Amino acid sequence: MPTLGALGVELGYLPKLFSLLGRFDKCAVCTDIAWLRTASELDGALIPGLDIEAFPLDQVEEAEARLEGTSVV
Repeated sequence: MPTLGALGVELGYLPKLFSLLGRFDKCAVCTDIAWLRTASELDGALIPGLDIEAFPLDQVEEAEARLEGTSVV
C-alpha cells in the first residue's frame, strides 16, 4: 500500500486533471504495480466524466483497443 505522503502527491495532480476534463472521456493506465492500478481507478471515481481503467503491462493491446473502442481477439 502507498504511504500517506504518496497519496498526497497523487491527489496533488487532480487540479491539472480537472483542467483537461473536457478533452478526454476515458483513460487507460498500464502498469505492473498493483497499488498504482488501484489508485488510478480511484482517481477515475473522483473525476466526473472520466472513465479510468488500469491494465497490467502484458495487456497493453487490450488497453489501446479499449481507448479506440474496439476489441482484441
